[in-house]
Amino acid sequence: MNKIKDPLETVPSSSLLVYPKSGIIRLFCPIKVACIQESPPISEDDIVFVEGISYTRKSPLLYLIRGKFHPFQNFIIIKQEPIQ
Repeated sequence: MNKIKDPLETVPSSSLLVYPKSGIIRLFCPIKVACIQESPPISEDDIVFVEGISYTRKSPLLYLIRGKFHPFQNFIIIKQEPIQ
């Protein structure tokens, strides 16, 4: 895995997701995700929480997990119940 240095944007505490059938949903950190491709030290099938979201020139979206940035494509978001 390439070292990710100097994210360009301040880490926000939420993210907007667009779903074709249900529209736009805002998720607030921490966001529960499952690892679908190893992203050391996180192993495939681990369930972890995204602490923040950022990006660099080379990576369009990064997840801050356990204090380190990881490419978003290594994870899938686990369905979360909407806040009432």
